[in-house]
Amino acid sequence: MYRRFLCDSDYLSLLTKEALSQLVREVPDRIWQAEEASEASILEYLHGKYEIEKALEVGKIIKDYNPQITYPAGAHFLIDNHPYRALRTIQGNKRPSSVIYWEEVLDTDIEMMTPEEEDEFAKAIEDSFQPQEEEEALIRPYSLRIPTQFFPDLPFCRGSKKARKYSQRKDYLAGEYVKFAEKYYRCLAPNGPSYNDIQVPSVTGWEEVEVVDWEIFVEYPVNQVVAYEGYFYALLTLDGYDTSVNPKEADDSIWGQIADYDPNERYEFVDTEWVVCDDKVWIPTMDPNATVLEEGVNYAKHDPRNINLKKHLLRMAVYELHKLIAPHNISTARITDYEASLQWLKDAARFAIDPGIRRCMDHTTHKPVTDYGIATFRRDYDPYQNEWQI
Repeated sequence: MYRRFLCDSDYLSLLTKEALSQLVREVPDRIWQAEEASEASILEYLHGKYEIEKALEVGKIIKDYNPQITYPAGAHFLIDNHPYRALRTIQGNKRPSSVIYWEEVLDTDIEMMTPEEEDEFAKAIEDSFQPQEEEEALIRPYSLRIPTQFFPDLPFCRGSKKARKYSQRKDYLAGEYVKFAEKYYRCLAPNGPSYNDIQVPSVTGWEEVEVVDWEIFVEYPVNQVVAYEGYFYALLTLDGYDTSVNPKEADDSIWGQIADYDPNERYEFVDTEWVVCDDKVWIPTMDPNATVLEEGVNYAKHDPRNINLKKHLLRMAVYELHKLIAPHNISTARITDYEASLQWLKDAARFAIDPGIRRCMDHTTHKPVTDYGIATFRRDYDPYQNEWQI
């Protein structure tokens, strides 16, 4: 799926909400279709001359705020389609789970992937999640049921031990290796943003509590957790406690029923903060709550995207949106903006202007790439370094 560089709020600098709604016409896919076509045009002009892919990636990695993710100071996220930057570390919540997602690996023969291998790996994973006709009954995207024979070229499928650097923004399949906090881990169960289940290696915020079945005429100590008729209860006090009365019929002040875990609830870091998850009872071993967001205190508005790239990609996307609706009835203002953006691309491609994007490096000269004519007849700005200089 196309990852967007722009946000919906960016369009409000050129269009009103009503005009944008009329263009989209309740088909949100039109926005990313227009952006994808515009991005393709930009890549055609600037690829190989500027590090345009890296400049686009700056915007594409900014995702909606996820309370499961821990954001370090300086990280960016979206709130209401506006980019923000974390001023302080923003902790994510920790959810109890009986699934073991990671195991530490002590092998010393694990190697880190190169950036090129990581790109190849990610592309292979992405392609494998698109079933072919003859394999449609076998492949299930983002599932443990994906057979490894469909990934013959992936590092963790061919037996070699190559690890990626762990990131909360990436998805992981069972069997692959990651490096986190100078230690190596092997994934035992799929996790990541696409699964709505982000699990950081070695970080567990909850501990399972021992539960016993309730029995009549048995004296239980305070804070004892029992199971009765499919529910869990904790003994809160001995005042009025009667061993002949079951927890269901007893007063709530004596036997308290334990509620299911709710990710939207805030829990205290105490030994009596019981929750039920996966038919088990848990207590927190650390603060399990996400940090409360306070603008100006732990986050603030900040846009790290290249302003020129955002400006012209936006103009071209708006033109493409109009073209999807009425290709023969586009206003002159949109056409003028589109042509100006194309001229900007042409000027940037021949290095007539500075777009504010880092230039690619020539692998032979180890200097920024130049226009063909300059690269052919003038290898250096020092005239005495040019071979044709007499």
